Amino acid sequence: MDDPCQNSHSGVLQYDMGKLESHGRFTIRSHLNKPPKALLTAVGILQSEHDFGEGEMVQYLQSSLGYLQKKRTKKLKAYHFPGRGKDLLFKADYNHEDNEKNCSVCDLNQTERRIDRDTDNPVVHYGLIASGNTVMKSARQRDELRDRHKVICFEMEAAGLQPYAALASAAYAKDLLRVVQPKEVENTKAIAEIVQELHDAVRQINNVTEHIELTQQERQRDEILRRLSPLEPQKRHQDIRSSRVPGTGKWLLDEPNFKDWCSGKNSHRVLCCSGIPGAGKSVLASLVIDHITALSNGQVLNVGIAFIYCDYRDQALQTPINLAASLLGQLLSIPSSLPQEVIEIYQKKYRKNNLFEQGDIDAMLLHACQQFDRAYICIDALDEAQNREALLNSLRKLIPLVQLFVTGRPHIPAIVERYFVGALRINIEATKDDIERFVATKIDEDWARDKYLMDENLKHEILGEVAKASQKMFLLPILQIQMVLDERTKANRRSALNKLPGELYKAFESTIDRIVRQSRSSSDLALDILMWTHLAERPLNVNELFDALAVKIGDKDLDTDNFPSRQSWLDCCLGLVIVDEETSTVRLVHFSLQEYLHTRGEYYFNRGHDRIAKTCLTYLCFDRILASPASDGDVLLRNLPFLDYAASQWEHHTRKEINLSKQSTDLSVSYLLQTQSSLRSSLVFLLKNLSSEYRVNTENFFGSFSGFHIAAYLGAHLEVFKLLTSRKPEDIDLKERYNNRTPLSYAVEAGHLEVVRHLIDTCKAKIDNGGGEYTTLGYAAREGHVEVVRLLVNTDQIDLNAKTTGFGETPLFCAAARGHFKVVDFLINTHQLKVNPSKSNVYCQTPLSVAAENGHIEVVKLLIEANVADINSEDGCGCTPLIYAALHGSTEIVRLLVNTKGVDINHVDIEGRTAFSYALARGYVEIAELLNTEEVDLNSKSWWVDQMLQTYAHVVVAAQLLRLQHQDHPFEPVLEKD
Repeated sequence: MDDPCQNSHSGVLQYDMGKLESHGRFTIRSHLNKPPKALLTAVGILQSEHDFGEGEMVQYLQSSLGYLQKKRTKKLKAYHFPGRGKDLLFKADYNHEDNEKNCSVCDLNQTERRIDRDTDNPVVHYGLIASGNTVMKSARQRDELRDRHKVICFEMEAAGLQPYAALASAAYAKDLLRVVQPKEVENTKAIAEIVQELHDAVRQINNVTEHIELTQQERQRDEILRRLSPLEPQKRHQDIRSSRVPGTGKWLLDEPNFKDWCSGKNSHRVLCCSGIPGAGKSVLASLVIDHITALSNGQVLNVGIAFIYCDYRDQALQTPINLAASLLGQLLSIPSSLPQEVIEIYQKKYRKNNLFEQGDIDAMLLHACQQFDRAYICIDALDEAQNREALLNSLRKLIPLVQLFVTGRPHIPAIVERYFVGALRINIEATKDDIERFVATKIDEDWARDKYLMDENLKHEILGEVAKASQKMFLLPILQIQMVLDERTKANRRSALNKLPGELYKAFESTIDRIVRQSRSSSDLALDILMWTHLAERPLNVNELFDALAVKIGDKDLDTDNFPSRQSWLDCCLGLVIVDEETSTVRLVHFSLQEYLHTRGEYYFNRGHDRIAKTCLTYLCFDRILASPASDGDVLLRNLPFLDYAASQWEHHTRKEINLSKQSTDLSVSYLLQTQSSLRSSLVFLLKNLSSEYRVNTENFFGSFSGFHIAAYLGAHLEVFKLLTSRKPEDIDLKERYNNRTPLSYAVEAGHLEVVRHLIDTCKAKIDNGGGEYTTLGYAAREGHVEVVRLLVNTDQIDLNAKTTGFGETPLFCAAARGHFKVVDFLINTHQLKVNPSKSNVYCQTPLSVAAENGHIEVVKLLIEANVADINSEDGCGCTPLIYAALHGSTEIVRLLVNTKGVDINHVDIEGRTAFSYALARGYVEIAELLNTEEVDLNSKSWWVDQMLQTYAHVVVAAQLLRLQHQDHPFEPVLEKD
């Protein structure tokens, strides 16, 4: 009988629960709850009775035997005491005979000599009982536990419980119940109540666990979304929809092609809406987005929607990878959980501390779309995208999983057609009803402000003339109505109405002429605002622009008394400049105005880039900026909001100025030659992209840079470099302390060809001594700067096969890994005898293999056609290019490799997997079909193939069902839900 009072294990010792200590010893840690107090009290009473020869256990035992005697059971003899001759104890080191039911054939000479007992009546022993998840069969371990923990017996899952022992146990239990106090039992919780409490506790634990798991998932989601894209399309959407006049654009929603696309009939997945500049395409795009969002609410289908507004002003941020990543972020933020494939790609990049590449984003975008019954993607102003072909290539991989809506200028449908054959088209024009509704709204707003300058007759005159002269665009009426309503008498308004320009560029010219004819102060302010808004490298917010406008060359601090009026500062621009309310960014009224100023900008803004550069450099040399440490960067930015732009963009403006003024050159060199401590606060913003890429300690990193390093990384104007070289020639090959890199290596990495040429030809910089993880050529090849690569190789001072210090990657490997086709082509075709295409990295992966892994089909094709790569090269895991392509879902690369002579379709990696099994495991049906040729070994010993083949037929059938789906309602489910 276990006695919880005599040990610290509550009566039962679980001998297989604990932990293995560092020295190899197993320490038991079992903590079972004690029995109820009523039973513990009864056990104590019964033990005292037995000690004095009292108690009813023996009588109960004899009574039970008498009952069995009357029943004349055949097993009566088994319930009697078996006799002392049967009570054998074998030595602990004796090995019993295997496969025997009992010890009848065991060696009796191996038994222990026992001391004779006084009586054959059963005796109750109190102490610790040992139990475990495995039955104790080792006598040595049994005796060790007995000696260490004073164990009196082991629970054997009834394996050794004989009839007599069972009867004695029952007699003891009955005797124990005899002394249990009924009142104490009533006060003891019933087992059902205890079990319910356990269930409640388990449920609470499960709820806490689910909450913790959900929190972890949310944190992981937030981390992934944070790393994806800096774009904020939702804010832009709010700005555009806020300018939409209610009731306009309904004609588009009623278009048959739009309804066809929205419903998905006839497999029409792509709709391209094009129109002339100013036709209202962005406003209609916002209408479509809101329309789809409203339709999806409350529907059975799980619908995803994502959108982007391409913007000519923000091309530095709106790269193809950022645009695709923005779409991905929106789709990942909708469902409750992230696709496992997305998590795997994220973790792979996170572990290697790498940034996402285009292939990663495309793969994650595909998996994100697969979690929806239907996904809609809207791309506005595709003509304003920096690299629209790369974006369309990413989107093409998502068909038929998404419904794609695109807007752009008239030439865009032809481009879209090259990627999406059979795309539906709608021509966008501003309708007469929409224009009149818009103009009427503007007139009513003006009338509400001043009732004496408008009447019904004048309103009808304006509506008629503006709508007639609109040329089916909204932008022209916007400018025209502004010209009319700016007049301060009815007569002047009628006069302006008769002089309305009939062409858009004429309207721009007329408006700017009106700006110039204002007072000198208003005219200068308006032209400065137009210059900054037109020439800025990125959109400025209002606070940044105000700081820029307030700077005077030679200032040592910001004078806020130079700020224009915040209430009326835009009035002088006569509607050509507007502010996005959601983002507080300042922009031109339309892209067409940007194009107009591009042709006439030098006339209006003489040496504008030079003026902006001088303003930025003056700002950077403010005393409080030079006196602040890098750690104060955020504090400075709150007080001096223009610091970010000035630090990160001044050099762009010096480079864009063909004839840089001496004043700008002197200011640039003066800034660059400041002490490192003085530069630190502005370097936080100047080199923020570099520090972000390398994820370094900001203070230490920036403190190691010289002016030469900064100029080289930014690609300083050659005049700046010449002056800098003359003043600090000893710094040409200086290595910064953080990464041990020279200025040349930074210029090469950034792709500044003329700076690289100047450093090599004029400054005689050492070429193959760049420092850091990569060689000088490695940096150029990794970033895809083919002209820089050509320049370096033609010096004949470069080892074309030199490897990186970290992962052992050659320049060819670096270029192939990132899909830089032109660099790969130059290296293997121009310098084939010097470049070794079979050189692998530390993981034994070749350029062909890494190109296949990352989905760079053009590079793969180039390496194969050049006949310089081993088609079946294995890495350290036994993976070939074909396996990598199948693993990552690169259908076209798999198709290319399968059709290449000599490829081993049945190659097995070290885990016993083939390309075919990987395709099945990932659900890539099309790839599996490509690999399921006569050559594929379906009898492979790989258990992965065995497992995957069981579901292959079901996957194919499901895919066919999805392909053949036909829906009559835009949100009708494909399959009935249970």
